[in-house]
Amino acid sequence: VYDVTLTATDNAGNVSEPVVFTLTITDTTIPLLNGVVDLEVPAVDENGVPASVVSFPVTAFDSVDGEVAVAYSVGGADVGDNFPLGDTIVTVKAVDDAGNLSESTFTVTVADVTNPVASTEDVTFEADGSTGYSGSKEAILAAVSATDNVDAAPIVTLIDDSLGDLPLGPNSVGVRVKDAAGNSTDAVVSVTVVDTTKPAITVSNLVLTVDSADEVVASSDARVAEWVTGVTATDIVDGTTAVASSVLPENFAVGDPVVITFTSTDDAGNAATAEGSVILTV
Repeated sequence: VYDVTLTATDNAGNVSEPVVFTLTITDTTIPLLNGVVDLEVPAVDENGVPASVVSFPVTAFDSVDGEVAVAYSVGGADVGDNFPLGDTIVTVKAVDDAGNLSESTFTVTVADVTNPVASTEDVTFEADGSTGYSGSKEAILAAVSATDNVDAAPIVTLIDDSLGDLPLGPNSVGVRVKDAAGNSTDAVVSVTVVDTTKPAITVSNLVLTVDSADEVVASSDARVAEWVTGVTATDIVDGTTAVASSVLPENFAVGDPVVITFTSTDDAGNAATAEGSVILTV
């Protein structure tokens, strides 16, 4: 507030009586807010992000007071300790010394943008057929450990949903871990298909009837030969496998059964043995 005195003087030098008036200068201009922009912040965990790590870039400048302080609030209350997942509207205010208020809002968006973390273990399958392994692939998925900073249970799937039989030997199977926000990480599970299953030998005893107790049957007898060649072996991977027998005696006689050992080995080196007996009765 200023008191101003005015006088007037004419050309003859006559001076008027002074007149006094009051000049009042007021500040009615609100501060100018700068940097009011929406913010996108990555989530730290399932609770969102701590407010302490979110930087607000807003400043306020007043034509009279210069830089003035800004205050933030959410829903009429102070900003809390945490910004949850999703959108939060923040109100920003600045008041100069004359009480002029400037106010605006911006949105803080907290989103899960972090990919899950995947780790894998090796898997071994037993071959179940000639094409290798054709069974359930659940063990592959179970070999993947997945963690996510927000989603407690990210989903593990095969990259190739139509994954067919896995051949014998080493295989690399692609898996994908995806969280609820759609963030994903790909990994590879090392799957080895092995054949450790022995062939199955089918053999029965050969019972021959002779006319007397001192009668013998030669190993070259057609009935013996047919029995030996009739022993078969089947392997789960290789199908039919060759069968070999132990050395036959020259003759078979009435008395204790003669045990013959049969063996069969598949392409993986798995060897099976089975026994059959030749029995002579009167």
